[in-house]
Amino acid sequence: MSVEKKKLNELKKHLKGQKKFSKPISVLNYSSLVKKEENDGKIIEIWTNALRKALEENEHVYFPKGEYFIDDTVVLTSNRKISAHKNAIILNTKDIPVCMFCSDCVVDGSYVALSEDLPRTKNIHIEGGTWGMQSTKRGVYGKEGAFDREDSLHGVHALWHLSSVENLFIKDVTFKNTANFAVQLGRVNNFVVENILCDGCFADGVHINGQVNNGVVCNVSGTTEDDLVALNAYDWANSTINNGPIQNLIIHNVNSTGGHCHCMRILPGITADDKGGIDCFIKNVRISKIKGVQTFKMYLQTPSYIDYPDGTKVGHIEDITFEDIELVKDRVSDNTSNYHNKDLVTGHFGVFEIGSNVNKLTLKNIKAKLPLEDFPDTAHFVMVGPKCCYVPEKNQEIFDPYVSCVCKEIVYGNIVIDGNKVEDLTSYIKEISFENLYESKMPFGNGKVEMLTKLK
Repeated sequence: MSVEKKKLNELKKHLKGQKKFSKPISVLNYSSLVKKEENDGKIIEIWTNALRKALEENEHVYFPKGEYFIDDTVVLTSNRKISAHKNAIILNTKDIPVCMFCSDCVVDGSYVALSEDLPRTKNIHIEGGTWGMQSTKRGVYGKEGAFDREDSLHGVHALWHLSSVENLFIKDVTFKNTANFAVQLGRVNNFVVENILCDGCFADGVHINGQVNNGVVCNVSGTTEDDLVALNAYDWANSTINNGPIQNLIIHNVNSTGGHCHCMRILPGITADDKGGIDCFIKNVRISKIKGVQTFKMYLQTPSYIDYPDGTKVGHIEDITFEDIELVKDRVSDNTSNYHNKDLVTGHFGVFEIGSNVNKLTLKNIKAKLPLEDFPDTAHFVMVGPKCCYVPEKNQEIFDPYVSCVCKEIVYGNIVIDGNKVEDLTSYIKEISFENLYESKMPFGNGKVEMLTKLK
């Protein structure tokens, strides 16, 4: 049995053992609470109050085949299951500023390391159906998918925001036309997200923030305008309320070939001293059977800034494995002029871009095609070190050229690049070192790989 299958079975057994849900009660039983109103020129049925009442009185609520609209946040309490017919469509009404679902123990961990003793919502299951919005473009932070109408927790930005949860199971769900993250997880222990399709989503699909432990995300596909799956232990203020570690995760069978974004972020960091100094490390993560992802971004993603960065420090990754990956890298990793213009100092890019301290990176069974005809000097398999995109007329930096980092060991085996089996990975690795890029009082950064180990 594969590592992925074993872990999935163990977690499913655990989740099933935590709560045995009663037989489902149809939401149609609460149709007397439905209100009708005009929305975008047609009369629709609003099921918000019906669903709230159904969940108040029953632990398992079912959506039969049909179309339903939600116009406000439905708060999920412990021991609740929502299931839906495969042809049930549940959508937010147009212009609703708040998320559709939110767990009831949400607490702000943006700038403080939250205690494990704080309450959590327990045993949430959501299965089946199509859930989404009526969006035609990416949403504005705080204006769509917000925690509440006052945007009191600015880092909430999702159709479903599920944080501070113990035992979470999401299965057989389609997300459609979401303006923001389809599902945003943070401070979650013991979870499975399985069989997910993103249909025309405009931001991330499965967006995982920090303080997350022991989970499997598998069988995710579809079209998104940003990462189909993202692991952002550290994230910007508009995209998280849970900065902290990500530990013991498996990401398996992700196919983003049909989407418009071809990257996967795996972002550690240490928040600035005046923002809690939270160590948002990433530990024991396995990422396997991936298609359509061209860049795995494992760096400090500092918010763009003028003059100096905000004080966020380089994070670290302990033991991360990539296995069974196929990709054709046909473009630069970031759509800025220094990459397109093949700048020999700041224009380097790679499949694996490392701007974090990594103790062990394992690469196995990977087939990659690099765009060496178009970028013979700047395209690489692995790139280690800082990134830079300076806009002199604004004195603005998009990345963080001050990052210095070390990858202690890269373990590799069965790597095929441009049809050639790699016997020695050395020539496919680029160590970046910046010196005096522009006038600055801070020292520019560099990257280093200390050891390469080839699997026998």
